[in-house]
Amino acid sequence: MKIELIKNVSKSYRAQSFIRNSNESRRHRNLILKLATAYERAGFKVSADHIKGYDTPEKISMVLPDIIAVRDGFKVVIEVETRNSEGTERDKRQRRLFGEWAKGNANRDFRREIAL
Repeated sequence: MKIELIKNVSKSYRAQSFIRNSNESRRHRNLILKLATAYERAGFKVSADHIKGYDTPEKISMVLPDIIAVRDGFKVVIEVETRNSEGTERDKRQRRLFGEWAKGNANRDFRREIAL
């Protein structure tokens, strides 16, 4: 699966591509499903990208996270990476944007998970 990033927050355009092979794509989806299920069991309302049966998460700073989990006004944004996507410019940008979104707000958290 080819994934492209076409816009950053400053609205300038750039492209960065990487290829997730089928095994990485499967591990990526499986970890998203596992995390979404765990948060649901903990009483969170969950939206999850790439997973049938879940609503698509809202964009945060113009970027679509893999999971958003909400409970009692507390919101967690979770981004799942694979070995192939870990450390890419896209990954670094997401960490920065989601981290800034959560920083200084006790009702927000950002978590990043690696599918091995």
